[in-house]
Amino acid sequence: MKILIVEDQANLRRLMTLSVGRQHDVIGAIDATSGWEAALAEPPDLALLDVMLPGEIDGLDLCRLIKSDPRTCHAKVVLVSGRGHRNDMAIGRAAGADEYVVKPFNPSRLAAVVEELASAA
Repeated sequence: MKILIVEDQANLRRLMTLSVGRQHDVIGAIDATSGWEAALAEPPDLALLDVMLPGEIDGLDLCRLIKSDPRTCHAKVVLVSGRGHRNDMAIGRAAGADEYVVKPFNPSRLAAVVEELASAA
């Protein structure tokens, strides 16, 4: 399975990669624009997206792009955010996210979410 990880903080991107990358091919990006370019170049099976990203578009926008484009709409999307209020999660689901994980996250929980979505695909 190909996983796209879009996270601007290098240490978190590394932790996410270590959490899920052992059995999967991982592509990393530091902002939503480069994440979108990576998704178009190599459509992922699953995307882990930070919600708050630098640049003109954020993780919610990228989620909407991934879910609305026929080249990438098959991908499962997990939003990862420091915002854990019920309303934030509802906004994430409305953007098309399949799951929402709150930071700080447990690496084994993130891996379990990824595996659950992978087995459902």
